[in-house]
Amino acid sequence: MKKLYILILVAISSIQIYSQSYSPYIPVMTSGAPMPVGVRYPGAAGYSFNDSAWMYVLGGLQDGNAITNTVYRYNVLADSWSAISNFPDGSFWISAAAVVGKKLYSIGGTYTLALNECTPRVKILNLISNTWSDGANMPFGRVFHSVTAYQDSLIYCAGGWGYPSGTVYNDVYLYNANTNTWRSATNMPAPRCGGVLAAAGDTLVYVCGGPNWTNPTATNTVYRGVVSQSDRSVITWDSTGAVYPGGVRNSIYGASWGQKGIIVSGGYQVSSVTSQCYVYSPGANVWTIQPSLPAPKTDHGAASVNIGNIWKFLSVSGTTNRSGANSNTVNILTDTMTAITGIVSTGNNIPNGFSLRQNYPNPFNPETTIDFSVVTNGIGKVYTSLAIFDIMGREVEKLFIGELAGGNYSMQWNASDKPSGTYFARLTAGENNKTIKMILTK
Repeated sequence: MKKLYILILVAISSIQIYSQSYSPYIPVMTSGAPMPVGVRYPGAAGYSFNDSAWMYVLGGLQDGNAITNTVYRYNVLADSWSAISNFPDGSFWISAAAVVGKKLYSIGGTYTLALNECTPRVKILNLISNTWSDGANMPFGRVFHSVTAYQDSLIYCAGGWGYPSGTVYNDVYLYNANTNTWRSATNMPAPRCGGVLAAAGDTLVYVCGGPNWTNPTATNTVYRGVVSQSDRSVITWDSTGAVYPGGVRNSIYGASWGQKGIIVSGGYQVSSVTSQCYVYSPGANVWTIQPSLPAPKTDHGAASVNIGNIWKFLSVSGTTNRSGANSNTVNILTDTMTAITGIVSTGNNIPNGFSLRQNYPNPFNPETTIDFSVVTNGIGKVYTSLAIFDIMGREVEKLFIGELAGGNYSMQWNASDKPSGTYFARLTAGENNKTIKMILTK
């Protein structure tokens, strides 16, 4: 084992460190080409493949209370829209959507303005052939429900309003795309509708929403549910998630957000439309504010896509004022995924010397803290690199590259998307370098 450890360190030390200056990307909010027609309460989902990405917006309510069967596709890189195959079974709004593999699933919704006409429909769009097929109906009709894709073949559906008793539910159902079947999963702690369900690693997160839709109320609660890897229908929920910092929300929309957790935006705060955008890390139980939407927005479509390490959150259409016309705006938050929560200076004391201290906790799951000290020997700043390598000496994350002044620093690494095993953190600052061994256990 000692010889293997030496060989790994040799492999790591031989890896080329790039010399250009780099600092973590600061999230930026921009605008995209407007959607051809403004809608509210559409289904929405993102699809990434190779170096391209698309967002799909399905159905919804157009101005004049016209329910539509249209399906639009937004090409993220080309910043352009196209109309594709409409719903094959009529017009629907307040549905939900998710992408698994190369198929898009449209789930639930209603075809009338009367919310008690909830449907259990599941329609599947093949994203390669652009053709629709039928999926197994969900157990009960739902509106104001939320869905999220999980791993490579599963979709979770949580809460919502509808049949069989015309109320808000706390039930959770699990759809298997391979077998085209539904089964019950562990219920959420309380009934919710109009909130966000998204997956972060092996944790499901449900944000805000309300316990009653017919007499609208809203909450700021966060439920976290850890999915059992031996039985995906078993979810260990808790009600101790940090409450949403923007306040209570209904009709809030969001998506999974890579290694940083989940992202949510806008929503209705009892009597007003909001523009805040936040990212939540369920492991750290911390909310981080992001650039706000250019204008308040609710009842919108939202999805995330990734092109390599670049992630984009898209907020599309909806309404800035429920008593007015729909918006057709496209807002895009762009961020890089560095798997960190940020580099933090831990004090003004001058360090005694260069050091990389053992991470804590260790073993860890999925986050750990790495403390280190940099000395500059009177030259102002020194070029510094902190990177993570696997057992084979391959670089798996570049946590930081840039110039740092002499001082003590701390960083967190979120390894929620990494398999269990042995990893190495290597710090290089000027002519100094050091490596530590870390154990990730899941």
